[in-house]
Amino acid sequence: AVGLTSIEIPDCVTTIESDAFSWTSLESVTLPASLQKMGTGVFVGCQNLVSVDLNGYTVVPKMTFWSCDGLKEVKGSENLVEIQDDSFSHCMGLESITFGKALKKIGYGAFYSCKAVITYEGTIEEWNAIEKPDDWYVGSAVKKVVCSDGEIELV
Repeated sequence: AVGLTSIEIPDCVTTIESDAFSWTSLESVTLPASLQKMGTGVFVGCQNLVSVDLNGYTVVPKMTFWSCDGLKEVKGSENLVEIQDDSFSHCMGLESITFGKALKKIGYGAFYSCKAVITYEGTIEEWNAIEKPDDWYVGSAVKKVVCSDGEIELV
């Protein structure tokens, strides 16, 4: 499966097991609307992966996109409720990502070695209420979170 560059996951798929597509050459992927459960590290090391459409899926499990250096676009991230530990860790190509008010939890190291500007559709007060480690951005190059009523500068 190492040479795999493209796949259409059928809409009948409800589960994607851990490491299912890890270290493949996938360039883009759209999760099926039928997806109910995804294991950890599904796309670990997919360095050619440029575009992902979460298609309404609400949880990014641990290490899902770990070391996806080429990832530039994450569609459907506005629906996320939870981003688990190391989800977007080492996604050095990711320059921006948008989260909606549904976001309730960010795990440890979720954006480690990631420089994305985070846009949050809620207010600064709502962002601050999201469950996350105090040092959630440590080790990342994330410098700010843009909220509907202003920006949070991260040091």
